[in-house]
Amino acid sequence: MQVVKRTSRDRIERRIAFGDLFEALHLIEASQGRPGTVNTAFVERLDATLRTWLPALVRRSRHAGSDGERLERHFFLVLAAYNLIRPHRSLRVQVNGRWVDRTPGMAAGVTDHAWTVAELLRRRIEPCVQAA
Repeated sequence: MQVVKRTSRDRIERRIAFGDLFEALHLIEASQGRPGTVNTAFVERLDATLRTWLPALVRRSRHAGSDGERLERHFFLVLAAYNLIRPHRSLRVQVNGRWVDRTPGMAAGVTDHAWTVAELLRRRIEPCVQAA
């Protein structure tokens, strides 16, 4: 889905350039718990994070971004680290008067602790079988 945001004077115009409006509205309500507006800030934040962690996505980089298979492996490693290793301040919760940091994986109930890099790299993942 592609959202185009254009600012004109005191007004922000948002339109979906690619994708289904009803699907977008359903996803917004499911993720925010109520109807809302299409917000590009989340996508822009994700893009900035990915550009920081994946040098191949930066326009002028010495990193070889032409190898799609290598880029895909690097992307999944970054995705796993982002969700399982790195705590996010916005996801912390207060337990017995103390703030406890959580990763997105912990907040989603996928894991009960923040993983270490060694734990992530040692984890065996079965290959995905794609339907023909």
